[in-house]
Amino acid sequence: MVVEFAAGLSVALPLEQAEKQLRAPASESDLQRVRSALREEQELGQAPWLSRQNGARAKLSSGDPVSLAELVSEGASRERLRAGKGSKATAPEGEKRFFAEARRRLADEIAHVRGLDAADADRWIGQQLAHTK
Repeated sequence: MVVEFAAGLSVALPLEQAEKQLRAPASESDLQRVRSALREEQELGQAPWLSRQNGARAKLSSGDPVSLAELVSEGASRERLRAGKGSKATAPEGEKRFFAEARRRLADEIAHVRGLDAADADRWIGQQLAHTK
């Protein structure tokens, strides 16, 4: 099986390996669950980033769009919490990059499913995080 990616990249996999390692693109019903996950208020634990990192990394590497949406929502909730406290403290750089990568991957998935460019998909994510339509 040959899988073609953006920017002309492609990879050839034996069919058996492809069946084990690849998942189908998200469906519209998956995107409705993504929308719900983005709009849901996150209950945030107080554990430091290093303690939360392994669970978050597992969600990111799964590539599941709902898991990615949960990560994006968590990152946005943590930023709102910091801003609401008037704190000058920011998230550790690694944590910021991590949540940005989750958002980029989610935007790519949404763009593919809906036939949008990544910037429009990212704007849609922002609208869901702001609870707008």
